[in-house]
Amino acid sequence: MLTRNHQLSEQQLIELDLLCSECKSSDGNTIAIHKHLLSQERPRLCNMLYYRQKQLIGFLSTFFFYEDACEIAIMVKPGFRRQGITTLMMNEILPLIRTEGSKNLIFSTPHDANNDWLLAKGFRFLHCEYQMCRKDKESIEVTNKSLVVRLAAAGDVPILCTIDNACFSTPQSDTPTHFQNLLYDPNYKLLIAE
Repeated sequence: MLTRNHQLSEQQLIELDLLCSECKSSDGNTIAIHKHLLSQERPRLCNMLYYRQKQLIGFLSTFFFYEDACEIAIMVKPGFRRQGITTLMMNEILPLIRTEGSKNLIFSTPHDANNDWLLAKGFRFLHCEYQMCRKDKESIEVTNKSLVVRLAAAGDVPILCTIDNACFSTPQSDTPTHFQNLLYDPNYKLLIAE
C-alpha cells in the first residue's frame, strides 16, 4: 500500500526511524532525511510511505531547497530491495517534480554504496556531507571564556560561504542565498563560534 501526505505523524516518524536503523545497519550509513521538515505540514504531497502488511518497507520524500533542483530522500528496507518499490515511488512522485520545474534531481546515497552502478547509469558525484552526532546527555561547560557562541546574522553570510567552500570541494553557486534562506527559516538556527 502506498500512502502520500504533507506531514508525517508521530507513528510514521517512529516507523521511519526503524527503517533508517535497518538501512544503516545494512549499508553502514544512512541518508539525510531532514526529519525536522517531515514533522511539519508542507504545501505539497511530497512524502511517500510504502507498506506491506502494515510494516514500513519504503520511504520517499522530496525537498525543493533549490531553484532548479529537487533533493530526493529514498530508502527501501534491505530485504525488499530490487523488487520495483523505488521505481513505483519515483513514478508516483515524478508528476510533482515536473510541475515544480526541477531540472536536476539530487539523490543521497550511503558512502560507497552502488558507486559503479550509479556512474554506469549516468549519475555523477557532487559531494559528501557529514553529520556529527553527540550521544551523551551531559551538558558541556565552556571553560575557555574567550570562546563566544552566538546566533548568526545576515552580516555573517560571507564568512559562512567561505567556511562552506573550504569544507566542500564543489562550491555551490547559490551558497549566499542558501545561507540567507536558512537565517530566516524558523526550523534552523545557525550558530557562530568565535
